[in-house]
Amino acid sequence: MAYYDSLTGLPNKNNLNEWLALQMKEPEAASRVGTAFFVDLDQLKLVNDAYGHNFGDKVIVTASTRIALSAGENFFIARVGGDEFVAVVQGKLTNEQVKGIAKKIIRNLGKRQEHVGISIHITASIGIAKYPEDGSTAEEILKNAENAMYKAKKQGRNGYKFYSKELQYEAYTDLRLIEGLRYAIERKELSLVYQPQILLPQKTVKGVEALLRWNSREYGNVSPARFIPLAEQAGVINSIGKWVLHEACSFAGRLAENGYADVRVAVNISARQVASDDFVRTLCNAVKTAGILPKQLEIEITESLLMASLDEAICKLNKSKALGFGLALDDFGTGYSSLTYLRKLPVETIKIDKSFIDMIENDIPGAKMIGAIINMANAINMTVVAEGVETERQLAYLVKEGCSCVQGYFFSKPLKEKAAYKFIQTYNKGL
Repeated sequence: MAYYDSLTGLPNKNNLNEWLALQMKEPEAASRVGTAFFVDLDQLKLVNDAYGHNFGDKVIVTASTRIALSAGENFFIARVGGDEFVAVVQGKLTNEQVKGIAKKIIRNLGKRQEHVGISIHITASIGIAKYPEDGSTAEEILKNAENAMYKAKKQGRNGYKFYSKELQYEAYTDLRLIEGLRYAIERKELSLVYQPQILLPQKTVKGVEALLRWNSREYGNVSPARFIPLAEQAGVINSIGKWVLHEACSFAGRLAENGYADVRVAVNISARQVASDDFVRTLCNAVKTAGILPKQLEIEITESLLMASLDEAICKLNKSKALGFGLALDDFGTGYSSLTYLRKLPVETIKIDKSFIDMIENDIPGAKMIGAIINMANAINMTVVAEGVETERQLAYLVKEGCSCVQGYFFSKPLKEKAAYKFIQTYNKGL
């Protein structure tokens, strides 16, 4: 059985498990105390996709060296996966000492790497578990450190997280929620609500955004922010996404039958949906089944969605636009390179994230930034939708700056279908 990683020369997972199990059984009490740092390189897949696996291997080797230098001589360091490492130190450390080590690893890993003339920065997420308090076996310690690492990733990456019993309960709850999601469609637990998008300055309804809700038998109403990432993680987002598309298109069909074919229904699309081979065909099937035109459906995408495979996503989105589907870029301004995406993506609408709209009330530089975004979009004939508009002052500012469209609680919360239809009737009366 091999005990060393062929790429980095570090001990491998088998070696680590045996070493850690022995340390935890040492007769001296002081030797049975230690801390495990589970280190995961963020977005190494992107590096491999962009520059190839040979380049990625160079990044991994450099990262392993930097982890070893950061941790010091007293650490046992192993490579336990493609982009995962574990560093273990024996002896009792204070939380401040542990934090200092984690910060040092993150800081050193974040420094620029350069290979074959290409410069790159890579970040890391770290999970921390102490023994014996966080586990009495090597398996428990490594599992708990890994769970803490995943929590660090969820909280935005490039950081660290200590293991806690709450994390274990959260992991258990996640598993139960995922199991429930597998049957949510069959049990008719999913539903859509629709938030109107108001065209300015006319104050008529331009469209509605379809928002997914889940009322679980076991957990009641579960927040989309909680269950949608779990659906993606569990691989059930495609089936749920198809259900959402068909429901939204059915509503668009009923609107058209009643004279509101010009009111678009917008649907959020996940990265996994775009990545699937049948993405464009799924869109076409949904509108065909509902008997509507592609222009009655708007696809909302986010910049983060496109990070995994930009070229492939753009190709599919171009096909979708050519067929007549509307395309919107959601959460504009919260990604890494919005202007670059605007140039490459075939979108006709950008949605300014609520975090920017909130700045209008008390952040003058932030408000000016919104004005600049609106002016830029207007200059290239794009529609701007401001999300999360809640006050008269926000609305007045957006009207003054020439914003095309708004949505938010100032006009309406997300509504069930009958209420959404009545809202549209009221605002678009006589059109």
